[in-house]
Amino acid sequence: MTTLESKFMTRIVNVAGTPFTIKMGVVTPDDQAHALFDQTLSNIRHFLRHVNKITTPALNANNPIETRQALTKQELVPLQHQFMFVDNATPTAFMTDTITHTMIQQWAMQQAYLKYLAPLLSHNQVFAVAIEADGNVQVGTAADTAFTWTLGITSPRHQQAMLAVYSLRNGALATQRFDRANQTITQATIMSRDLAEAGAWAAIAAATSESEFLRIAVIQRLSGLLVSSEQESQSLERGIVQQHQLVAV
Repeated sequence: MTTLESKFMTRIVNVAGTPFTIKMGVVTPDDQAHALFDQTLSNIRHFLRHVNKITTPALNANNPIETRQALTKQELVPLQHQFMFVDNATPTAFMTDTITHTMIQQWAMQQAYLKYLAPLLSHNQVFAVAIEADGNVQVGTAADTAFTWTLGITSPRHQQAMLAVYSLRNGALATQRFDRANQTITQATIMSRDLAEAGAWAAIAAATSESEFLRIAVIQRLSGLLVSSEQESQSLERGIVQQHQLVAV
């Protein structure tokens, strides 16, 4: 009997020290499916290396202004707009190297998904695709399948501890982890159909106070999970905020 797990092809693509996990669910894991997956992996690896090369100036910038100025290439303009969106939503410029790196990575993953994974869902052999790295994931399923992805959110301090589980057919989870003075939130995970958009909201969570971000989350009807300590979290369900005691699942 063929199990669901055996229908998934999973490989890790390493680019600039980051492991990206690529998954493709197929009806029949035959030679044709393997060839399709191998070509997809090659395309994604080449694309992520290209993005890493052209965004290196932004990653090496000394301040937020230099970061924006380093994203003027035509193909990077949408990424520049993501940074401007975060700037406009925050009262002061607050962009650490970690947040900058994560936003660029999330955008690159989103673009790789749109270019090379999403089109596979129209293939009669493919029923699901995904790309994941560092707690950020974009998934998709074919319209004619009942399959649903199960995605977990892990603790910021204990990566083996699962804090919440979401079921998604098509969508993304973006995570920002941070630790700074006067900020009670230590991790923000936002759910959206678009990984880059979810990542921008998670970055805003890192750049604002907890009370301000909760106000924004209610207005924007955001969904996700905010971890404020080892014992407490706040879930967001389309802008509705609920307080929880953390229990690993």
